[in-house]
Amino acid sequence: PHCEYEKTEFWAAFEKCVARLKDGMRQAFVLKMLEGMPTEEVCKVLGIEPNHLWVLNHRARKQLKSCLEANWDREENP
Repeated sequence: PHCEYEKTEFWAAFEKCVARLKDGMRQAFVLKMLEGMPTEEVCKVLGIEPNHLWVLNHRARKQLKSCLEANWDREENP
């Protein structure tokens, strides 16, 4: 039960952090990383080049990591 609570807590924090991303970055991250859309398709939908998609997702991952570290309370198990 405790593990399920942590999963629920994590996903709630994750969704809040994703919502804080700038619009274009959030769209790129959700389409590519969460929905698994192919790079070519994401680029076509967003009207960007593959290199720009990579940059957006790299920045999104960094911001999500920082946000989760600051906002996701979890107990560390040794």
